[in-house]
Amino acid sequence: MALILDIGNTNLKIYQFQKNKIISSDIIAWKNFEPDNLLPLIKNNRKAFILSVVPDKKELIKNVLLEHQVDVNIIGEDLKPDLKIKVEEPSSVGIDRLLGAYGAFQIDQQGAIVIDVGTAITIDIITHKKEFLGGIIAPGLRTCAQALETSAPLLKGYNLFGEIALPGKSTGQAIRTGLVYLVAGGIEKVINQLKNKYGDLKVIATGGDFVNIQDYLSFEYEYNTDLLPQAIIKLSHS
Repeated sequence: MALILDIGNTNLKIYQFQKNKIISSDIIAWKNFEPDNLLPLIKNNRKAFILSVVPDKKELIKNVLLEHQVDVNIIGEDLKPDLKIKVEEPSSVGIDRLLGAYGAFQIDQQGAIVIDVGTAITIDIITHKKEFLGGIIAPGLRTCAQALETSAPLLKGYNLFGEIALPGKSTGQAIRTGLVYLVAGGIEKVINQLKNKYGDLKVIATGGDFVNIQDYLSFEYEYNTDLLPQAIIKLSHS
């Protein structure tokens, strides 16, 4: 067995896989994380793959694993998706975006539009020739909510998740409705523009917060919560 550690801004996602199959998964919020959380997993797994968009957290996890003689592979350094990166400054593209595009391509060896909705929202395009053409990066639902609270303190403390109605009948409902419609509407606009330019590509969606906006989207999509770990498994066997 082997470990996959997906290091995000808010959470650490941990997967165990054997051959081509994910056999367990867990999510730990960074505010609750302790290095000892990894020790039971290390006993059963002598190899680990790390995907990270947070450099200091990556070093923390890497050092814990190395201290226990785990074979560590960093995605983007030790293993890289074999994509043709057709953007300015290819080295600046986040490995999570490249891996999502790689994973979407691996589903049926065709081009796709990839949506990832988390702390940030990314929408990227991969062609049938494995060309990564770039995309957009925008703040996610929670990031928008935090920015609103910071800039308008009187709007602080309202629950981000709850009933949504248009028009909103309370301040909390108005905030929730505004955020969801803003994010969903922006995604819808980008998808329509990309389809108009590149044809009716399949849309692959992932990310924990996608479920909070999916009912407000009109286009067809495939939702794959394990798109990134599945891509890492594929990459580990390539």
